[in-house]
Amino acid sequence: MSGTFEFRTHSRIAITCFVDYVGEGLIGTGVTQDFSVDGWRIRAFKSQPIKVGMSFALRVNLPNQDIPIEIETATVQWVNKREFGVHVVGMNSEAEARIMQFIESVASLQEAI
Repeated sequence: MSGTFEFRTHSRIAITCFVDYVGEGLIGTGVTQDFSVDGWRIRAFKSQPIKVGMSFALRVNLPNQDIPIEIETATVQWVNKREFGVHVVGMNSEAEARIMQFIESVASLQEAI
């Protein structure tokens, strides 16, 4: 483990969304545990040999949205059994805008409660 820390640049929300991942010879499905514009914690439905540094394309199905969001590239930052964290490194501006709008709407709802 390195001696440097990177602080998150975006707020995370606790939300469960179905997510598919594909890359490096793996195809899988899981759910998000927490979510931000540039990083997600994912719990895979089955155990797979996921390793730090792997790259995946992701497709996330946000609640109440018919069209999934496609993420071109996300890199695995950490792994703990069936959970792993990804850092989003490749996403188009439409996907980013949809994620930001979703996070803002969920955060507003959580503040109102």
